[in-house]
Amino acid sequence: MLDIKFIRNNPEKVKEACKKKRVDVDIDRLLEVDKKRRELLQAIEDMRAKKNRASEEIKKSSQEEKAKIILEMRELDTNSDRVAADFKEADEEFKKLMLVVPNIPSEDTPVGSDSRANKEIEKWGRIPEFDFKIKDHIRIGKDLDLIDTETGAKTAGFRGYYLKNEAVLLHLALMWHAIGKMEKKGFGLFLPPTTLREFALIGSGHFPFGRDEVYQIGNPGKLASGEVMKEPLFLAGTSEPALLSYQADKIFEEKDLPVKMCGISQCYRSEIGSYGKDTKGLYRVHEFMKVEQVVICKADIEES
Repeated sequence: MLDIKFIRNNPEKVKEACKKKRVDVDIDRLLEVDKKRRELLQAIEDMRAKKNRASEEIKKSSQEEKAKIILEMRELDTNSDRVAADFKEADEEFKKLMLVVPNIPSEDTPVGSDSRANKEIEKWGRIPEFDFKIKDHIRIGKDLDLIDTETGAKTAGFRGYYLKNEAVLLHLALMWHAIGKMEKKGFGLFLPPTTLREFALIGSGHFPFGRDEVYQIGNPGKLASGEVMKEPLFLAGTSEPALLSYQADKIFEEKDLPVKMCGISQCYRSEIGSYGKDTKGLYRVHEFMKVEQVVICKADIEES
């Protein structure tokens, strides 16, 4: 999320980023709401200060003066409630708008309507040529009894699959290899939760844009156990939100950076809208395992 101070000082730059990324958000409206929100917050703080002064004055006032101060405080309370309600409304609109403001793309990022605008920066290696018909990994997996997509779809629905036999060993070996590399590089290792509260997905940038891609597994209300669920729960599509949430509400000293975390977890993605795309192979599947790395460092491009 961009800092609101940056948006205030660079509105045209942010508008250009919205245009390039095709994000429909009214930056002028955001700045209006931001100004109103700050004014209301200042009014609330002024009213609190006035109440504090009145509380001190009452202690040393006569009965007549006390009655007058109390009447003034009642009127102030009424105004304070109104201003607080206005602030809440402005604050909610402010947060909704801020969540959809895009980051500023780098100057060398090509702008285009689709992937055809991408530019090849570097090419490495040589594509080999074979004197026989090449099998894809699904065909090889079936021939060697390593992958079963038919029974997977029957059991788990579209894009379900089973890994079998040596493929299981290979899969776990790759996970172990990746974890070992991250540990040697000084990353802290985590097995994070895969059921998440909404704030974790908002904080990691997966909401609001990626909401349709995330499975919701719980709705607010009373459960069969008698417990009350106060908010929805979601299945993580990556361990990134849980890793970032591990550091939520913490303030770091620059000397303690970078913070390096590595998580391995099951991942779930609904892939809404991707039906029929890349259907050959184990891609865009709804459930898989992944090793994820997260680094929190200084806002410095060279260090990052």
